[in-house]
Amino acid sequence: YTAELHYRIVGPPGFTLRALPKGTTKNLGPARMTTSYKHDKKRNTVLVATRFSTEKRQYSASEVNAFRKAWRNFDYKTPTVSFQNEAFDALQKGKIKAAVTKARTLAERFPKDAAHRGRFALVLLKAGFGMEAQHEAKKAAKLAPRSVWVNRVWGWALQHDQIGRRFGRNFDRQGSLAAFRKAKELDPKDLTSRTELLIALEHDSSGRRYGPGANLKEAVAEYRQIRKELKNQAYDDDLMIALLRMEDYKGVRKLLKTLAPSFNRQIVEMTAIAALEGAEEAIAYAKRTKHGQEQLAKLVASTMLTLLQNRHYSHAVDLMQRFSPANGKRFATVFKNIKRYDGTQHKADTPENFSRRFMAQVLSGTLQRKDLARWMADPKSVDIAEFGKVKEMLAAGTRSPNWKRMGGSPEMLLDMVMSMPKFNVNGNARLGYRIRMKMPGAATKQSLILYAIKTRRGLRMVASGSQWGELGGAILNQLKAGRLAQARQWLDWSLEDAVKTAPGLRFGKFWRHGKRGV
Repeated sequence: YTAELHYRIVGPPGFTLRALPKGTTKNLGPARMTTSYKHDKKRNTVLVATRFSTEKRQYSASEVNAFRKAWRNFDYKTPTVSFQNEAFDALQKGKIKAAVTKARTLAERFPKDAAHRGRFALVLLKAGFGMEAQHEAKKAAKLAPRSVWVNRVWGWALQHDQIGRRFGRNFDRQGSLAAFRKAKELDPKDLTSRTELLIALEHDSSGRRYGPGANLKEAVAEYRQIRKELKNQAYDDDLMIALLRMEDYKGVRKLLKTLAPSFNRQIVEMTAIAALEGAEEAIAYAKRTKHGQEQLAKLVASTMLTLLQNRHYSHAVDLMQRFSPANGKRFATVFKNIKRYDGTQHKADTPENFSRRFMAQVLSGTLQRKDLARWMADPKSVDIAEFGKVKEMLAAGTRSPNWKRMGGSPEMLLDMVMSMPKFNVNGNARLGYRIRMKMPGAATKQSLILYAIKTRRGLRMVASGSQWGELGGAILNQLKAGRLAQARQWLDWSLEDAVKTAPGLRFGKFWRHGKRGV
């Protein structure tokens, strides 16, 4: 007896055979089963032949028993042939031009096929053509609006900027969220769509994960739905971190009661205890973990960093001082005076508060002319490049390895700049003000100097200490208006600042400190 099965597998356009499987022969007692494969490259097909043969007409009793035993243990596997996308294969080999050409050719050959449009979009993204990728993904979404995969591709493309960087500048966050929400709506059981939606929710419009504009409440709700509806707890640690970042410490502790303990989970629980009940209770919890001294110290240090990242500076200082007084004292010198800045402090119109609010604008806002003009006595005198230098100076510490190890954020930097600087203010409402601001430990050249005057709109800036042209113009205007005392004072200040911050400036040849003539 002989039986044969023949399969003819045709590779789709744009796909080539990954590897031709080897033929197999399986002896089943006296019988035999063979599978052979043949590749027709011209037609891009694979011919598979599976043949079973008893090999002879009659079996003895022992041969029948041998066949039965072999058949019971026989695990037949359906022949599998794998094809790979030519464009994606070229991408993996670094052949970008070839990949784009192959994907474009298929998209043009099958203009109504959303799958080819979607793959072309993915190839363009990998090649760095973000804008073009979004254009193709949009075409695919119009061709197949009810395709889960196409909507995922559309959402993925919108998560990239114009040169293909994920969460890059000006990426379309709202469009990406809408596409992933639609993919979820089309198939609520598709885990990939739901996890992509989660990642999109956890990033804000600047591309920062857990940033101030992220939809963490919706992300937490989505995590809980995945747990309940899909019976999937693979993302419990992500849920824990989302709760931590939105400072729902009671929610953190409630979740952790349902999870097996681990070192990272202990860090999060200890952070929640410190935030809710204080450092003393957190230390007591740490000791109950029964870690050795080295691991215990690591647990406390990690908790302290997490408290800093969540901007609980006093809790972090208290925790370190209680656990290790010597290290806590050094730590406290840096962080004890830092307070969380929420935009409601420093409202009084003093030179110090004006400087703080100005720095907050430079650090937290984009350097747009319309936003910066309101800080100037002359709104037309905005110098974007100069404001950029100020921002670079204020953010200088964020480029250090310690800042990166600490997990510092723009919000932490803003808290420090609002809390830590030492001010030296000269002048009055009649003469105007020179405001010097210096961060602890910074060099003299890293001091920020502002010249400001009182206007009907409150204090407004005339120039920074390095804008010698603007300062000179302001002094000339003072002279023209007959304000000689003000002009002399500003010349004296300018001379002092030039000596300290720009020694190469030959200002001393033209003006001496305290000179009466102008």
